[in-house]
Amino acid sequence: MEADERHDRAVISTADDAVLAKLSCVEKGYYHDAFIQAMAKGVKGVGNNSSSTYGAAGRRNGASSMMEPIIRKGTHARVCAVDKAINAFLSLPLLEDAEASNNKDRRQVVILGAGRDTTYLRYRFGYLTGFEGKEIDWFEVDHPFVIEQKAKSWLKKCTPEGYVYNSKMNVATGDSYRASFSKQQDGTDTNNSTYHLVGHDLRSSPDSLLQKLSDPFHGYNRAIPTIFVLECLIMYLPDKASWNLLQYLANISNCNNKKDAFSRTLSDHLNKLKTCGFDIAVGCNMMDAYEHGIISIDERRRAARCEMLDELEEFVLLMRHYCLCLGAKGSGRYKSAATALCSVGKDSPIGFETGRCERQIALTTLCS
Repeated sequence: MEADERHDRAVISTADDAVLAKLSCVEKGYYHDAFIQAMAKGVKGVGNNSSSTYGAAGRRNGASSMMEPIIRKGTHARVCAVDKAINAFLSLPLLEDAEASNNKDRRQVVILGAGRDTTYLRYRFGYLTGFEGKEIDWFEVDHPFVIEQKAKSWLKKCTPEGYVYNSKMNVATGDSYRASFSKQQDGTDTNNSTYHLVGHDLRSSPDSLLQKLSDPFHGYNRAIPTIFVLECLIMYLPDKASWNLLQYLANISNCNNKKDAFSRTLSDHLNKLKTCGFDIAVGCNMMDAYEHGIISIDERRRAARCEMLDELEEFVLLMRHYCLCLGAKGSGRYKSAATALCSVGKDSPIGFETGRCERQIALTTLCS
């Protein structure tokens, strides 16, 4: 039990580590996040007087002083890559026949291991584009303790001026919430998105995760196109748990639960996705993502203006150690959309370049 509790504390602390790295990037001007300082309040090393607006506090004694430039560079690249993937999914044309119009272009975003992530807030309040004209169901999943803190405290601190934060707990489970932001003036919320926070230990059975998501309180629908985001998550899961989770996400009944450690090579990452049942898997190392197509020139220029990086060779090695991988599975009217999302070359919505990435296609897909 003590070992489990220590592991729980270590996993929970990763939410603080991640938000500090992102706060450090924002304080240095790498990118704009109007909510990150408020979301980081209470984390060790962050002053209590930090405001929720970009650049208002902490430039001399904030998180920037705690992070090395190489960490900021890598964190910025990761934020840009994840934003690009989500935006590509939200922007991708999905409706292919009259039947699909019943879903009104509805999509689902599920952030696994969400921690103190602010991506929903940046979309919800217009700092990122992609919600326009769509009905988005946004789910965040993390350890029940993290979700409780986020639902009851952290999000309240992030509420923009003129809005009121509302949350409702699922009394049947006690560890999940629905949240919303209504206008203070009239109490209305004209945004078409729904926001759900689900407490779940990702080391446990994926079946229990599906039960929680599909509960009428949340209304996750397996028939609606969904993107699952696992940002720096797999390395914190036991190997068997990571295989089981990916198997569930691919929605298949059988997966070869290998006992070997999760490989660090791009090919093995993609092979793991394909083995677990995804039709197509595509990816590249983060250095190629940074320099070739996925991270834009403007984003790289902005990062370069923020600060000099002396450890260039170390940065290259670090970025090649990580990768951006995408697995897609679609059938019927969504099959072509899944293929397009994982495409390579000039038509890739994410920016995967020919010769700079690897793409694997399941044999069953080739034969169908």
